[in-house]
Amino acid sequence: MIFRRFFAILIDKLIITFAGSIVFFTLSMSIMFFVKSTNQEFWGVTFSIIWFLSIPFYFSYFESSEMQGTPGKELLNIKIVDTYGEDTLDGTTAFLRFIACIFINMTIIGYIVSVIMMLFRKDGKMLHDIFFDTKVVRR
Repeated sequence: MIFRRFFAILIDKLIITFAGSIVFFTLSMSIMFFVKSTNQEFWGVTFSIIWFLSIPFYFSYFESSEMQGTPGKELLNIKIVDTYGEDTLDGTTAFLRFIACIFINMTIIGYIVSVIMMLFRKDGKMLHDIFFDTKVVRR
């Protein structure tokens, strides 16, 4: 399961990068065309903030949808469900789960502990899965 999860996140990062680059390029060209005197630093910061905020919504939207996972997870035949009834996550749980994942993985120790837990637990849960009573399963 670790390889499926790892490659799913890689696929999602490629999708986010590709889609974000297209949106960023289109908006940049539109602004430069319509607004002759632009403050490049302002627009750079604005787009960076939009980009940064869109990533949690990408993950929480797909994980709380009927797909029960991002396009990367869909391609690798895995989904995220709640621990008890294998129901679809609600939007708030999916969003908070993603934020917890980011904070846990910000430190190398948190990431290592989370991966080791996934490898040695029968249910394959990482720390953020434990905190939010979720699990990643095959479809």
